[in-house]
Amino acid sequence: MNKLPAVLAVPMLVVFLTGCGSSDSAADDTAPAVASVSRTPETASSSAPAKGPRARLDTTAAEKNGWARAYWQCMKDNGARVDDSEKAKAIGFVDPTQATPEMFAACASKKPNFVPEEMDPDLNPNYKKQWHEFVKCLQGKGMPIVETDDGWSWESSNVVVPPEQKQDEFERECQIKTFARG
Repeated sequence: MNKLPAVLAVPMLVVFLTGCGSSDSAADDTAPAVASVSRTPETASSSAPAKGPRARLDTTAAEKNGWARAYWQCMKDNGARVDDSEKAKAIGFVDPTQATPEMFAACASKKPNFVPEEMDPDLNPNYKKQWHEFVKCLQGKGMPIVETDDGWSWESSNVVVPPEQKQDEFERECQIKTFARG
């Protein structure tokens, strides 16, 4: 059984759920509004590196896709050798061996962080308990996953998963339900 560390499972689930297709789906346009988890903007200091957008619990797949594409484009515009595939653009993938530190620095303000603060174990003291509740919520919605010591895994290698649109809906609902409580 393959295991995914919890910290990696969420971004990988986001990538898996957003897929390679267009993010201009009607589902994103008709998603019910939810209260945003607000953050106070950090003041930039000359010694602190620039930070790109950070996902909230209610960030849509379309927003994440837009951030990824903006970062990918910035890296390309700054001379990085990038993969021109739709998949690479959709996740903002840049091979670190194909860019210089200066290129990464030039695009640091566009590099997205797809893990909301509430889902970052280094920032959330209740993370482990809430992660357990998150997995239980997904299971309750029909996601064929099992919790492991360091994340989650599919129940088996031949599992039947719900349609992608449903997976997006389930993940978003469960993130808000389990992590928004603080």
